[in-house]
Amino acid sequence: MQGGFYQNKNLHENQYKGGFFIETETFTPKQIYDRIFKRIFFLSDIAVINLINGLFDSNFPLNSTVFYPSRESVTSNLESRYADMFLTIANHTFHLEAQSTDDTRITLRVFEYSFLQASSAHPDSDILTFPEPMIIYLNQPKDLPNESILHLAFTGQGTFDYRIKNFVYLDHRLTELDKRNLAAFIPFQLLRLRDLLDLLRPNTSPEKSALILKNFSRLQAEIWHDIIKSMEHHLRLGNLTEDDTIHLLDLASMLYQYFYNSLSNKMKGEMQNMKPIPPGILELPHDKYLRYTDELKKEIARYADENAKYADKISKYADENAKYADEILRLKQRIAELEAVRPND
Repeated sequence: MQGGFYQNKNLHENQYKGGFFIETETFTPKQIYDRIFKRIFFLSDIAVINLINGLFDSNFPLNSTVFYPSRESVTSNLESRYADMFLTIANHTFHLEAQSTDDTRITLRVFEYSFLQASSAHPDSDILTFPEPMIIYLNQPKDLPNESILHLAFTGQGTFDYRIKNFVYLDHRLTELDKRNLAAFIPFQLLRLRDLLDLLRPNTSPEKSALILKNFSRLQAEIWHDIIKSMEHHLRLGNLTEDDTIHLLDLASMLYQYFYNSLSNKMKGEMQNMKPIPPGILELPHDKYLRYTDELKKEIARYADENAKYADKISKYADENAKYADEILRLKQRIAELEAVRPND
């Protein structure tokens, strides 16, 4: 489903102009992050290919086509397993998992998902071709290596190290992310608000709560400024389409709404000076283009109305001219008849 917005009818979506907004109250943080992560990979092919090139240091042409193998695999005991994302570009398959909580078994789960995908992709082959894996960490685990290694020991045949690349999003500055063309991950800049939320406790003093609220307001303004600036940059360079920016703003608004609701619940009514960012209020360069297009359409409609009036007059004159033409033709025929019977001099 490329070039559009991936839709899951079980997500309690409310549709509005410019995209989809999801009611966040029904989800846990992990579910929110997972849904945003999956949706990002259903942006335009250009956005997704830029993302893969930036993450894996690859160089796929931007006019390549992105294919999506099934994320579902069935184990031998008929249990379904769902990976976060498999995608294929130029016969090279990638496996990406988002991780937002501590999970000591994530490396094993990635291997399991990849094995099931490899075995189901070519069931009649005697070669298992595993996708290239990466874990995208949306939390900030300490001392995480660039790669996680799962040591596979085959009795009597030796060992093999299964390597999984790790990418901790918040460990990278926005300038670096922009340089690597990872613009599609821009909604996750709002994860920087999470640390402030974690500071709030039931016994937090009013003075500290007020300071946290002030810092939250300052930081969210800074983050939105960074998001808009980054998206304008990538839209101008052609790394994102206009539809991509609309969808990414939807996702960013959804994540912000979740954090805003969390803070509001913790502050218990002390949020009167904070307002959520409503969908559609953030302007990008293409908004000016859309306004110009609307004005142009109105101008064209006005000229069309005037042309219609002139067309009516022209039609009226054409009818009169046709009448006169018929009369002239009749007169010419009459003259010809008279000349035919006139005596010769």
